[in-house]
Amino acid sequence: MNVTLNERDRIVEVAERVHFERYPDWTVDELLLHPREAIKLCREVRVSPLVAFPSDSQILRAYLNARKQGRLRDRPASRAAHRPRASKPRPRRKT
Repeated sequence: MNVTLNERDRIVEVAERVHFERYPDWTVDELLLHPREAIKLCREVRVSPLVAFPSDSQILRAYLNARKQGRLRDRPASRAAHRPRASKPRPRRKT
């Protein structure tokens, strides 16, 4: 099944909405590092009346391509980006 450009935009729109609702602190890449959550996202996209039964790979491919092309809305930075750095630098290893 080929996905048309219009369908791809709808898939990305629904995937982004579900992503914001379910995993607000995760980036797209962080979501994909959790396969069970990525599958749940795909199931919710498929249930939406806006899209016509795409496969998991078509949903995730469309979503990742939108991220690469800069078409996604700005997401809040991940929690990992806000971790404070250690106050002392690591000692250098003597060789």
